[in-house]
Amino acid sequence: MSLPSPRLAPLLGWADVGQSYVFSTESVTKPSDLGARKPWVWRDDLVLPALFKIVKSNPVPLQLPEVLGALQTNRVDTVITTPVAAVALQWSSRVSQMLNFPLTVVIGGTVMGQKQWDTLTPEQKKIMTETSAQFHALARKNLRTDEEKALAALKERNIKVLTPSESDKAEWIKVGAQVRQSLVGQIADQALVDRVMAFSK
Repeated sequence: MSLPSPRLAPLLGWADVGQSYVFSTESVTKPSDLGARKPWVWRDDLVLPALFKIVKSNPVPLQLPEVLGALQTNRVDTVITTPVAAVALQWSSRVSQMLNFPLTVVIGGTVMGQKQWDTLTPEQKKIMTETSAQFHALARKNLRTDEEKALAALKERNIKVLTPSESDKAEWIKVGAQVRQSLVGQIADQALVDRVMAFSK
C-alpha cells in the first residue's frame, strides 16, 4: 500500500528531544512485563498503542496535563518518556524504577505553513532557513547536556535503574520490529520504513 504524497509545508528544521525509557512503579525489564502494568498513552499517539496491543497491555489514554494526577492516584503506573520530560513534568517523583534500555529516539520538527511561506521574499526565506538551521543545531547540542543532567537527577532521587538481560533486549528488539510492521501503511509505507531502518545497520 502506498500513501498519498501531499504537498508538504516547509520543514525549517528538526531536533530530537532525547531517548525514551520505561519508567514505572514496578519492575519492567521485558515487553511482557507491560501486560500487568497501567501505562499512559497520549490520546493522539499512533505508535505506542501498537506496542501495547502486541504486549497485551491496557493503556490509559490521557492528554499530557493529566498524567501527573493519574500517577498520583495510581490510575497510571508506567510511562514511556525521555529523562528530560520525566524530570521536567515531575513524573519522576511518582515512579521508582527506570529500564536502562532506550526504546526510541523522540524527534520533532518546526514546520511553517505553506501559505505563510509563500508570502516571504527570497531574501526572507534565506534568512528563515539559515536561522532555523542554526537554532535546531543548537537545540540538538543542548539536548545532550540536558539529558545527562536529567539522568543524574533521576539517580539522586533514588530511581532504581534496571539492567535488562541480553534475552530481554532481544525481546524488545523483536517487539519493535512487530510494531514497525503493524504500522506500515498507517504512518509510513514499507519503502520509508526500510530507508529509516537502514540507518541502524
